[in-house]
Amino acid sequence: MCEVKDLELSAVIDRFNEDGSAVILAETIGKEFVVRAEELPTSAERGSWITAKWNKDRLECISLDQTKTAQQAEQVKDKLKQLRARSSGSQFKKK
Repeated sequence: MCEVKDLELSAVIDRFNEDGSAVILAETIGKEFVVRAEELPTSAERGSWITAKWNKDRLECISLDQTKTAQQAEQVKDKLKQLRARSSGSQFKKK
């Protein structure tokens, strides 16, 4: 992992790995961070948005951003609704 100095960023929890780690994506800086799942808030799940504070390569604080998580979920829901409305059905016919 590259060195990160005194940084506060908004990021999304991408996935949880079998080894007990979590992958966090910070799109604004184009970085992926791997942290221990125990460092995340207990209610955090895949797709949750967080605010993370870093000091060098050390994670100082993570807080759940419930407002942004809800906003992003609503945007995804709206996009799916738009896609379904445009769909004319499958081009493959059942026999």
